[in-house]
Amino acid sequence: MSAQQRLAGFYAALEDAGIAPEPGLIRAVGMEEEVGYREARALFSRPDPPRALIAGGNLVLIGILRAVQELGIVIGRDLALIGCDDTDLTRIYHPPITVIHRDLAQMGAMAARVLVDTMQKGGRQVVQLPTQLVIRASSLVPGP
Repeated sequence: MSAQQRLAGFYAALEDAGIAPEPGLIRAVGMEEEVGYREARALFSRPDPPRALIAGGNLVLIGILRAVQELGIVIGRDLALIGCDDTDLTRIYHPPITVIHRDLAQMGAMAARVLVDTMQKGGRQVVQLPTQLVIRASSLVPGP
């Protein structure tokens, strides 16, 4: 799923919940570590900093973690944090980070299969693979 599709899904979920999006809190400007760092610093410098973040990619997550550490923000207490993909980092970080789990090996195998099929037969395929929310201590922030 592309970043644009994830963002569209986020907006749809907000609408379903009757929550108006705050455009100043949504950042979709890249997937690099430095982007995560810079955007997290910008968000936390607001007079009303966010109490929850979703990192749309693993490199973005690393940048967010760097910013959070520099600012003395405690994940799981001051900030709820969700990442994508169940990596070693998300499991061993303290506290462990809630993730949207996707089977990367399955994704790679399916991508190879689709590529071979496309080369042999042409055409286009849409494939959806299962995802799962793995809840860990990073997202267990007490209410206001």
